[in-house]
Amino acid sequence: MKIAIDFDGTIYDTEKEMRVAGEIYDIEKVHGKGMVDRNQMWAENRYNWTDEENSNFIKSFVELTKKSNVMPGAKEVIEKIQKMGAEIILVTARGYEPNEDNAGMIEIAKEKLEADNFHFSKYYFKMLNKSQICLDENVDFIIDDSPDVCQETINNNIKTIFLRDSEVNDVKEPNEYLYEVGNWGEIYRIIYDYIHK
Repeated sequence: MKIAIDFDGTIYDTEKEMRVAGEIYDIEKVHGKGMVDRNQMWAENRYNWTDEENSNFIKSFVELTKKSNVMPGAKEVIEKIQKMGAEIILVTARGYEPNEDNAGMIEIAKEKLEADNFHFSKYYFKMLNKSQICLDENVDFIIDDSPDVCQETINNNIKTIFLRDSEVNDVKEPNEYLYEVGNWGEIYRIIYDYIHK
């Protein structure tokens, strides 16, 4: 069995850190006038900041990443899945974003994974087309928190565990390839049942 796992918002709570920082930045630097849609995942869709304001905010991402924590249950469940014989690969878009310190973003990710004792068989950074990697790697599942990525992988008939963020209102239609969950315990149940079927 092979499982692809995303980094931000799936293993680490980076997205929540970014949303907190985005609110503070909007209030203190943009005078609280930027919010347009709180249900959006990405800052550029949540706020109507200028290109300069958005660029200034993105520059803080490396430091915010350092503050992010392991998602509750992620470490324990990943270890249990690996002990059951699953091969885990990391597939993340981290490192592609314009106006970011992409080398720094990747380096911090590697440092965090090492410090938290995560070990995967392969690491794919800068992956905008996660479906293609999943197809090339012949994964059994992908675990991701991005509604867009999950829709793409479902469309490509890849079993997808959508780790839904409670702050983002994007519910998917039921589908034979979709497993929508709210935490790593539910992920464990899906993988456990799949392995032991």
